[in-house]
Amino acid sequence: MYLFTDTTPREEPFIGSFSLQTIFNNMNIDQLLSDTQGRFITTSISGRNLTSKSIETNEFLGMHGLREGDFKYEPREIVVSFLLEDKTNSGFRNKIKQLYSILQGQKRKLRFTDENAYYLATFKEADIPEENSNSIEGSLIFLCTDPAKYFERVDIDINRGSDLYSIDSIEPTSWGIKVNFTENVSYFSFNESKGLYLYLNYEFIEGDELSIEYDKRKVLLNSEHDLRNTVSVQSHFQQLVPGDTEIITSHDCTLIYNKKDYS
Repeated sequence: MYLFTDTTPREEPFIGSFSLQTIFNNMNIDQLLSDTQGRFITTSISGRNLTSKSIETNEFLGMHGLREGDFKYEPREIVVSFLLEDKTNSGFRNKIKQLYSILQGQKRKLRFTDENAYYLATFKEADIPEENSNSIEGSLIFLCTDPAKYFERVDIDINRGSDLYSIDSIEPTSWGIKVNFTENVSYFSFNESKGLYLYLNYEFIEGDELSIEYDKRKVLLNSEHDLRNTVSVQSHFQQLVPGDTEIITSHDCTLIYNKKDYS
C-alpha cells in the first residue's frame, strides 16, 4: 500500500463541508469517518427513483392481450458512491474497519441529508477497489426488501367532536394517538369513518397522558401503566387508510402516522 500524501494542509475536520451525507442506523458516516487526518465523502446516490412493479397477468383464450391482476413493488437497491482517504496507512485501515462496524444490522434506517425521508435497508456488499493508495473511490450497496420510502412522522391535531381530516399516504399506514386529559372523564373514544374504532373504559383524571400505538398494540397511561384490558372488545385496530376521512373523538388528541410512498 502506498502512503497517500495530501498536498492541502488540514487543521480542521471535514465535518459539515458537504451537503450530501449518508446516515445509517442514526450514525452519520461522513461525520464519523472525517477528521483532521482523512475523510469520507458521499459523492452520489442511486436507486432512489421510482421502483419497478411486478404485475400479475393472465392470458385468456380468445382475448386480445392480457388481463391485469394485482401488482407488488419490487425490492430496491440503493448504491452510495463515496471517497475515502487518510494521510496514513494505519488511519486508512482504521477507517475501513470503522465503516464495516457501522454497517451492521438488518432493516436499519438509511437516510440522506438532502431529503427528509428514510428507507429500511440492510448493507449487502461493498464495491471497493484494490488498496493501491490511501485514497479510494468505492460504493456501498444496500438492499431494501421493503421498497417504500418513509417520511418523518405527521402529527394531526384532532378536535373533540366530529371533523374531516386528510391522511396523506400512498397506502395504509401505522399510527399512534396521544391524549392529554384536561378534565376527569370516564372513557375515551376515537371513531374513524374508514374502520378504525377505539373505546377505552377507564376513569381518567386531569393531567393523565394516554398513548396508543397500532404496531405493538400498546395502550399506556402516563408512560407506564398498561391499559390494554380497558379496551372494549368492539374496538377495531386497523391501519389508517389514505384520503379524506371523518373522525369523531371524545377528547382533543393528536393522531400520528408515517407517510410513505415509492418514489
